[in-house]
Amino acid sequence: MFTSPAMSKSKLRRHGFRQRGLNQAYELAKKHLAQLREVADVKTICMHGSPLSKYDNRDLWNHYDYRDFGIIAEPYFDLDFSKVLYLTDTGRRWDGEEVSIRDKAPVRE
Repeated sequence: MFTSPAMSKSKLRRHGFRQRGLNQAYELAKKHLAQLREVADVKTICMHGSPLSKYDNRDLWNHYDYRDFGIIAEPYFDLDFSKVLYLTDTGRRWDGEEVSIRDKAPVRE
């Protein structure tokens, strides 16, 4: 791992914990996808998680490439939301875009 002289020990420790967490998430995604593929032909994925969590599950794909799994699309990365109607049930409601932290269609100018 590259270390900057300006990087404190605590920052290095946080980076190490974060990287281990990403590695574990990747391994779980790989394992769960293999299990799903035992019963279905999975071609697309989409994040899932607690809408109030401080973690954003899409962050995993900033470090790994889901296409390596034979996945053809992930909505937040691959859809042009100006061309599709996006509905979410986040917070157990269909009009939750005002209260959702992450699950909302990106605005493209």
